[in-house]
Amino acid sequence: MKTYHYSVKFKGDDLNYHGEFETVFTDKEQIVSKARKHLSGKLTYFGYTGDDILSIEIYNNERETIFKWKKEW
Repeated sequence: MKTYHYSVKFKGDDLNYHGEFETVFTDKEQIVSKARKHLSGKLTYFGYTGDDILSIEIYNNERETIFKWKKEW
């Protein structure tokens, strides 16, 4: 099992919100899918919806970026 982290920026907020999850997946698409599921469960806790997301970064313990997304205007 390996630990991954995500950092999310929401519109109207200068802070980055963070979470972490563990998975046995090694395929990038499966890791991103697991991160999205984990994040969707935390949105209410963070006080936002998926429409409020401006950017997401998923990375491992070594700080290697697995996935990066930024909303285009």
